[in-house]
Amino acid sequence: MVVTELFPGVRVLAESPHPERSRASCFSLGAGRAVLVEDGPRALERQVRGPDAATETFKVLMQLRGHARLSHCGRCAPLEPGDAVLIDGAQSFRLELAPGYSQAILELPRRVVGRRCASVMGRAGERLRASEPGPELLLQTGRAIVERLPVLGAAERAPLLDSVIAVLGSFAASLDPPRAVTEQRYARALAALDGLLGDPELSAARLACLQGISRRRLDAIFAARGASVERLIWDGRLERASRDLHDPALAQRRVIDIALAWGFSSAAHFSRAFRRKYGQSPIEFRKAPRQSSALHH
Repeated sequence: MVVTELFPGVRVLAESPHPERSRASCFSLGAGRAVLVEDGPRALERQVRGPDAATETFKVLMQLRGHARLSHCGRCAPLEPGDAVLIDGAQSFRLELAPGYSQAILELPRRVVGRRCASVMGRAGERLRASEPGPELLLQTGRAIVERLPVLGAAERAPLLDSVIAVLGSFAASLDPPRAVTEQRYARALAALDGLLGDPELSAARLACLQGISRRRLDAIFAARGASVERLIWDGRLERASRDLHDPALAQRRVIDIALAWGFSSAAHFSRAFRRKYGQSPIEFRKAPRQSSALHH
């Protein structure tokens, strides 16, 4: 199987010089799955520009052989054999791999992870070492599952998903000193918001549901930091759209397509919101010299 077919939105930056040695296999785990990759592409990236099948997943990547380096969620994790790293499907990443590598990826439903062990959502991109007490049980469980996959049937593999999520939750608090619960919730909600900006269904109510808290509680957490969930959603969408309008690689892409990709319902709706923020229409903005802009959370 081809890696880009297994993982939506992933782009190969450097192919393996020995494609005949590359192998990839996929096993169902009920609502999740396990993917084994050997000596495939040497560099991959995923740029999240909107919702797809991957944005609703959360992954545990285990380095079985060889070395790799993952850049994800503002962190850089060098991986050695026995290490692991968490990957949030709603966030972009870049992965560089050394020759002769082997990896196992346990792909879990993001909503289930957020509901049952939400504290790990903000730890994506951190290196987990088998020698550390916290991740040790997770990695032992993951390796045991991977070793048994080829001899188990689909019905036997399905319950393993719950085992992975249960162990994931058991070590979450040990990753680093615990922060206040509200700080954790704010960080998780902010990361989820940023990763789902292209989803037209994203709203404060849906974000609260994904975090397992009430809309009133979510609003209070953001208000305590001088922020509004709805304002951050709209400002974030406009900022991402403005980037795309000035991206040379997207020069031939229609303005309406960029608007729809970032969650706007119509060209008129997008144009009005864009003019209010930037003082000019999207077309005028596209023609103007590029100016730096940033999303301030």
